[in-house]
Amino acid sequence: MLDVPPSMLTAGDLKAVGAGVERVVECVEAEIERIGASSGAAPALAQAVYVIRARYEELYRRGATG
Repeated sequence: MLDVPPSMLTAGDLKAVGAGVERVVECVEAEIERIGASSGAAPALAQAVYVIRARYEELYRRGATG
């Protein structure tokens, strides 16, 4: 969605994407807890959470200012 012109995003769109982001992040964080922080996959999953949140924040900023 980052290539969508901000004028095409409604407040409802941003809210829906944000809710989806929260659901995905919660699932990834639960998986990190399930496998344990010392697992080799945990750092990659933590990085995924960071990337997901950063992409959403970028989309939100573009939509909020566009």
